[in-house]
Amino acid sequence: VEESEITLGWRLVRELELAVSLKKPDLKEIRMRLGKAREAKVEEETLREAARKLAAAEIREGCRLENIEMLERAIDEGTAAGMTDKQLFMGKQTFLKLQVSMVATTESPEVIRKLLSTAKEMGWPEDHKDLVQPKTRLALLELREAIESADAEVLQKCVDNAKEHRVDIEEVEKGDYRLRVLELQSATNDYLPERLRDAMMEAKAVSAPKELFVPAKRKLQDLYPEAYTEWMILELEEAVCDLSPEDPSSTLRPVLEEAIKAGVDEGDLRQAEEKLAKMELNEAVTMVDRFDVERILNTAQVYGWDLAQGSVGALYKAADDRRQELLLKERKSDCIDNLKFAV
Repeated sequence: VEESEITLGWRLVRELELAVSLKKPDLKEIRMRLGKAREAKVEEETLREAARKLAAAEIREGCRLENIEMLERAIDEGTAAGMTDKQLFMGKQTFLKLQVSMVATTESPEVIRKLLSTAKEMGWPEDHKDLVQPKTRLALLELREAIESADAEVLQKCVDNAKEHRVDIEEVEKGDYRLRVLELQSATNDYLPERLRDAMMEAKAVSAPKELFVPAKRKLQDLYPEAYTEWMILELEEAVCDLSPEDPSSTLRPVLEEAIKAGVDEGDLRQAEEKLAKMELNEAVTMVDRFDVERILNTAQVYGWDLAQGSVGALYKAADDRRQELLLKERKSDCIDNLKFAV
């Protein structure tokens, strides 16, 4: 017997097995026989007809059991086999209702997109009440994906879409925060002074990481000196307001020094200078360098604290006592050194 006759024989066997299985209620057997018939290269139209019957049976069973995986597979295979929309209607309708109940917790945007696509095919209106939750969930998941990327244009669209679909405000704020950070980074690499100034202000409004402002300030200083000075006024005011009683003077000093270099007017410096002087006066009682203590006392005298009453006057007195203590130690040390030298 030639090989072609053997192949034809097996093809006929598989076709008969498939036909018999289609008369039984066992869906697993039908699927198995259909697979073997495909392997034997049974006529395509016979395979398609069997696939349509299997899909229709699985749709009925999927609807009965509310089995979303079975329905999804049956709808896909039925569509591929040429089932009409009318034949698929019941399966798609049940699939949609089951999907809607699941999307609240899904992490897959594709699952929701498929649901919305199916709803559109089924003729559901865009504002269908059962699509509100899926659309909100999709907007949230797309927003989260965009936050992880570095595409500001896509992120802006996702933020706008999230607002439109009333995504939780905290999630929207995360997107807005990321958007301001990306814009600051982009503006720092650009040469548009107004854009950089605006990006810095918006990034500051969302409390962007401080390290991002270091290169941005250098760039602003070169491109727009006036705006840089205004920025340093704002930064100095915030530095003073944000101080806590436990903060050391080193917290404020570098900001004040930068503001002075930026050409900030004396009037705008006065509050910070006085605050720094008071912080240093408080620290002077533990200092070990007499010249630092004397510098601080001289500054305090400018503000009249050497004549002041209350806590400020007490601070001045304590600092002056420290100066005298350090001076006495120096004199004792000098005397010992002189005696050693004389001996």
